[in-house]
Amino acid sequence: MMNFTNIYNENYKWVLNLINSRISNRTEAEEMTNDVFLKVSEHLPEFDEDKCSTGLVGWIRSMVWNKIIDHYRKRKMDVSSIEDYKDEDGKEIFSFRDSTDIEAEYCTNEFVENAHNVIKMLPEPYKSVATLFYVKDMSYDEIVQATNASRGTIKGQLSRARKLMQTEFGVA
Repeated sequence: MMNFTNIYNENYKWVLNLINSRISNRTEAEEMTNDVFLKVSEHLPEFDEDKCSTGLVGWIRSMVWNKIIDHYRKRKMDVSSIEDYKDEDGKEIFSFRDSTDIEAEYCTNEFVENAHNVIKMLPEPYKSVATLFYVKDMSYDEIVQATNASRGTIKGQLSRARKLMQTEFGVA
């Protein structure tokens, strides 16, 4: 059986920092961190590292993310008129997110991080075009303007980059 005191001492700081980075309130982050470790201590006897593909740290991280999501669910904002938060052109100045947005953001951030790693391995010019399209979220026309290449060239390079990412790196 694992020693809870060692687990607590080894993981407290990163758990606190992760929670604090997401909610930006140190006092609440400390409380939430303590709640996470209370749950860890309660469920530690049931934890089987052989059955958990992410190991102990991944198991704790999942508890942290669930705690952060619960925090935002409890604090869901009620906005009566979003018009107050738009500029003269009607563009949104502020956006209000609920917990599903946070879950999606986490998955998106993880995907983007993986995409960055794969794109870095592509040869030029595919790397540049793929970065502009997938990371910077630029349209074909914006890439054409930025690179002074033709639209057909950009489409071809992106198509070849996609094929390379699929065949060489297993990314769909």
